[in-house]
Amino acid sequence: MRSPSSTPPARRSPLRCPPSPNLAEAEAALAGRHHGVEEVDEDDGDIHARGTAAALALVAAGARRAVVTLGGAGAVMVTAAGVDGHDTEAVLVLRAPRVEVVSPVGAGDSFVGGVVVGLSRGEAWPHAVRRGIATASASVERLLAGGVDAARAELLLAQVAVDTGNVPDPSGARA
Repeated sequence: MRSPSSTPPARRSPLRCPPSPNLAEAEAALAGRHHGVEEVDEDDGDIHARGTAAALALVAAGARRAVVTLGGAGAVMVTAAGVDGHDTEAVLVLRAPRVEVVSPVGAGDSFVGGVVVGLSRGEAWPHAVRRGIATASASVERLLAGGVDAARAELLLAQVAVDTGNVPDPSGARA
């Protein structure tokens, strides 16, 4: 029988879920602040560039893939070089559909649930993250925390825009 100190570390999930903090959580953690604000300022004009910078930093710290959620603005996903056949980091900016927010409570959990559903169905990461955004968007339309109308989430899925070109420069430089 092994002592607790000699127990091997837990194995990773076969899904290898990436970190998926919201922007405020990611920036706080990257700055070494572990008590944090969880609110994302969606009116920030640089939100996609800041999300890209945070996701790139998480990948630089060793994540194979990082998703930083941006509230009603969507999310940024970065995949490390060498993963999924990419020679360099792959950056996707995913824009959430516009919805009427009744309650944001549970949106992050709904996002993760949508991603896991997509991955369990065999969807590629970009599509699974789109599904997560659609699920979170459907979630905030209801008062019930985490309550999701699956049919509504499917309708919103088609409205999640993906930008693979002209990705915001995380350094703030303008082209």
